[in-house]
Amino acid sequence: MAAMRWLDRPLLATIAFAVVLTASLGALQAMTPQSTCTGLVVASSLEKASLMQQVAQDFNAKSALTAGCVRVSVEPVASGAAEAGLRAAWPSAYGDRPDVWSPAASAWLELSKEHRSTQGLAPLADTINPSLFQSPLVVALPEPMARALGWPGRSLGWSDIYQLAEDPQGWARYGHPEWGRFRLGKTNPNISTSGLHALVGTYLAATGGKTSDLATQDLQDPKVVEFVKGVESSVVHYGDTAFTFLTNLRAADQRGKSLSYVSAIAVEEKEVWNYNRGNVTGDPALGPTSLPPHVLLAAVYPKEGTLFADHPYAVLNAPWVTDAKRSAATRFLEYLLAPKSQSRFQSQGFRDRFGAPTPTEISARYNLDPSKPSTVLRLPPPQILAAIQASWTSLRKRARVLVLVDVATASGGATLSAIGQSLTDSLAELADDDQVGLSVTPGSKTSLDELVRIGPLATTRTALKSKIGGLTAKDGPAALIDAVHQGLALLGGAGFDATRIEAIVLISNGRTSSPVDDLLRELQAQPPDRVIRVFTMAYGNQPDTTALTRIALASEAGYYRADSPGAFNSLLLSVLSNF
Repeated sequence: MAAMRWLDRPLLATIAFAVVLTASLGALQAMTPQSTCTGLVVASSLEKASLMQQVAQDFNAKSALTAGCVRVSVEPVASGAAEAGLRAAWPSAYGDRPDVWSPAASAWLELSKEHRSTQGLAPLADTINPSLFQSPLVVALPEPMARALGWPGRSLGWSDIYQLAEDPQGWARYGHPEWGRFRLGKTNPNISTSGLHALVGTYLAATGGKTSDLATQDLQDPKVVEFVKGVESSVVHYGDTAFTFLTNLRAADQRGKSLSYVSAIAVEEKEVWNYNRGNVTGDPALGPTSLPPHVLLAAVYPKEGTLFADHPYAVLNAPWVTDAKRSAATRFLEYLLAPKSQSRFQSQGFRDRFGAPTPTEISARYNLDPSKPSTVLRLPPPQILAAIQASWTSLRKRARVLVLVDVATASGGATLSAIGQSLTDSLAELADDDQVGLSVTPGSKTSLDELVRIGPLATTRTALKSKIGGLTAKDGPAALIDAVHQGLALLGGAGFDATRIEAIVLISNGRTSSPVDDLLRELQAQPPDRVIRVFTMAYGNQPDTTALTRIALASEAGYYRADSPGAFNSLLLSVLSNF
């Protein structure tokens, strides 16, 4: 096990450093004198937030020396989460209410307009908003897999992915039976831009030639629906950010298992640039590492066309955005569009604000192609875009999930009521034909008590709400590792369903008296076609974040941390976005 601990350590250190750096940047911003400065809050999409925070820090330092200074703070918020948050009371877990919103793509501004219209609300943003920089959606494959399909000489696209997803032979069709079935990594289109753009691109590809002007009848065409559902059927799990997939892929790469996790991931081109340079987080402060991946990703620009994430800068038309804040927003925008800032963005793997690549960065060196995409897709009208997003609920791959809650008093049982309410609210995100069960640890006689047997939500939803509402803390030995072992046995028995996402959602402080190493070995030894993922959420006093992170990585899942009861709701929504 010493070897595995060494392999995991660089990746864990990278994740930890990124968290500390973000907090440090926030502290540095807070040091700017506030008495004479106009405060400006920018909600930024996740993949550029650390870069935007650093640029804001530089801007604040210069602005503090001038009359009428501006103090910019940047809050990282997933684009879809921000869009939903701006339609209701802004969640405190997302930071201060924004004056400027910079999602990853204008698609979110269009969705905001449509969703607010159905609520009888005026648009929050102007029709035209300047782009800061751009990055096209690509399908990233481990290079050996891309070459097996004919890359880079052969044009590939969503039609090839559909054929692979539907082919029971999988990679054996291309001479590699050891790679198993085709497995796609794709984010949740309700939260993430790459997931939304991939869904739109899949719909357009399914029409057999359209690059724009999707209509309602296209969405209802049985052949189109079959195509989109076929692509979705190959998904290993979803998620709120592509970072989860790239982190798991890097961990698999360190174990020499790059070709066993996913066959392809729908991501922005910039994220392939990050990964191939050895910087999974994309934080510019980290730079390229001395340990790049053994197996690089190859960027495939779908032959049917692709959409660009154009990273718009939208000053909100909201009552709290005063004239002084509008003036401050204009000054910060001017700074962002200045040649020095633009060069900085392009040096970090983004294309310029018109979509033109920087040849030194968007190059074959990183398995990127500056001459592509050959075809740029156009977003459908807002009503159709909203219908596409809504359709995903019926087309997505279904899940079979065991929610395992650590109710040991030592885990911080006082917060169980807040967790229970958040769990109840989050279940609304799942469909009646998703299968969900509930267990707790420690149990009455064993390490685990099964409170609600796993079954379709249509039949278990009422019982789940009742049992979740009655969760209480228990005294007893920490039996977390044994409980996860039992949870794996529950899911992996006769009811295991390879057509579903099989997973445990573990809510715990991670503290246990048992060593974690045997569990990690069990998780890593799972056959690729029978993987049960353990998504971990840390809560309570001084959680053992290292143990929970390692469990998530070993099962190729995701780790989440709730720093306060107020964050439970948004965090559980992020956890359940994987399904």
